Amino acid sequence: MITPIPDLTLPLPETFGIPDGIDSIVLALMTGRSYSQHNTVVYQPGDKDRGMPHRNCILLNRLDAMKIGVAEHELVTVQGDAGKMEHVEAIYGAVRPGAALMFYPEVNAIFKARIDRRSGTPAYKRVPVCIYRKFAPQKAS
Repeated sequence: MITPIPDLTLPLPETFGIPDGIDSIVLALMTGRSYSQHNTVVYQPGDKDRGMPHRNCILLNRLDAMKIGVAEHELVTVQGDAGKMEHVEAIYGAVRPGAALMFYPEVNAIFKARIDRRSGTPAYKRVPVCIYRKFAPQKAS
């Protein structure tokens, strides 16, 4: 049986409810453990090997960050389809353009885990998120 290649396009910032005038970019987020983490037990707050000083940061490609004017160490908001994390430190690193990395399990709270029909595996390795330069206002309910 041949497995079809999935649609790998990313949604637009409007999909996340980002108002006009907010500098933002949609990236494919990967989740990962730090090198000082075993399962969900964290032994050190950061990841020296990736240059991530603590667990409230996002590893971005410098070119992606520059598209929305994000300086290294600037605080940004990262929004998924189930919530957002504010005041996240942007760290430039060796990640492909169009992708970003944040730590598991903290970031898993901002998106819904899509479950693959055949394998039953949750998708935590390529989740669309929107990164804002400014902190977007809350929508009125």
